[in-house]
Amino acid sequence: MTWPQDPSETDRQALWLVLYQVQDPMNFGAVLRSAYLFGVKKILKTSQNSCSLTPVVSKASAGVMEVIDIYSINQQITDFIQAQQQLGWAVIGTTGQSQPVLRTSGMTEGIATGPGVSPVARCLTNLLMQDYSFDKPTILIVGNEGSGLPVEVLRACDQIVYAELADRTADKGDNYVLDSLNVSVATGILLHCLTVLKMKKRT
Repeated sequence: MTWPQDPSETDRQALWLVLYQVQDPMNFGAVLRSAYLFGVKKILKTSQNSCSLTPVVSKASAGVMEVIDIYSINQQITDFIQAQQQLGWAVIGTTGQSQPVLRTSGMTEGIATGPGVSPVARCLTNLLMQDYSFDKPTILIVGNEGSGLPVEVLRACDQIVYAELADRTADKGDNYVLDSLNVSVATGILLHCLTVLKMKKRT
């Protein structure tokens, strides 16, 4: 179904998930399964270059596709982000650990916002330890399997996070380099961390 133009959300700790051009049906289904189990209230996907809702997706999701509403975003994703921010939402983008920092010239350490300025990515564990307030509904955006989220999308987000990986620098003598997680695995980790944070805020 197409995403409505004037959505409202009264739950200040609501968590929505946006899939930006996720194309593999097995990944898509696995993400749906994790989202359902971690309490995501709504799932949205970009209308262009995204996986269709097929029987393969349904099987990979363990049937979640049949019981949860999945919306299609027909506008530019940056326009969607800005519209949700104006409605009071916080938007968290995701990136890989291998390229965790986005900045403009002269930008200092820390989170910066404003036209043309990108937030600095940080490990989600640090976000938790630094006591992310979770005082407004939140949208998590995950990107395409190969290219992730484009720079213009990351720049529109309020925060950028990544899942910290083990340092295997000493193991690279065999010329085997693997520096990123499967999108469904990474999404599951990030959703779990945000769920833990929500539970902390309720106690």
